[in-house]
Amino acid sequence: MIERDILAELTRWADASEQPETARALGRKDRVRFYFGTEGAHWDEERVLDRYELLYEAGLVEEARRDGRPAALARKSIPGLGVSMRFDHRRILATAIARLREAEGRLRAGDYRGVIAKCRDALESAAKYEAAGDVSKGFDLLFTRAFKGDATKPPLVEKIVLALRDHANALGRHEQYPVLPASRSEAEFCYATTVALFSMLSRRLVGEET
Repeated sequence: MIERDILAELTRWADASEQPETARALGRKDRVRFYFGTEGAHWDEERVLDRYELLYEAGLVEEARRDGRPAALARKSIPGLGVSMRFDHRRILATAIARLREAEGRLRAGDYRGVIAKCRDALESAAKYEAAGDVSKGFDLLFTRAFKGDATKPPLVEKIVLALRDHANALGRHEQYPVLPASRSEAEFCYATTVALFSMLSRRLVGEET
């Protein structure tokens, strides 16, 4: 799919640019190369959000057409790149996935406190996107939209998230003194739980689960 549906369209979009992008450090072609690892560039797993935002800018996701982006409106059709979401939820999840990729890298490196910190960042970034920086309100909105029509589930899920945040706040902050150690099993538990939570939320937000 990347070669057939994504890179081909991104390359055409980048080639069609006639004006230099003075407001950006990298032009379209460079961003395609760096974010998608083409022409010998390294594929960086943590650039999930950068890749999504480039697809949005190029008008290759349904959200771009819904938002009236010129690149999307100029297209006769939009490639079927996943399921579109309301309220910018796909960007929210892309941000969270980027943080989880970072957590995965910390786990491989043996930085277990770093894993827990990145899991906290993933949860908080999703909430901040939902409510313009207000974490508590963001969680309320996100869970209410995910469990639309079911008032009993959001408080239960929020308890899980708050427990993860408390655990991360105790172990994951590097400025904390004295330093509290974190074991590999603690890091793996936090990572697996956070991944499962976002998997559940994404399925509910696109209507795969009710």
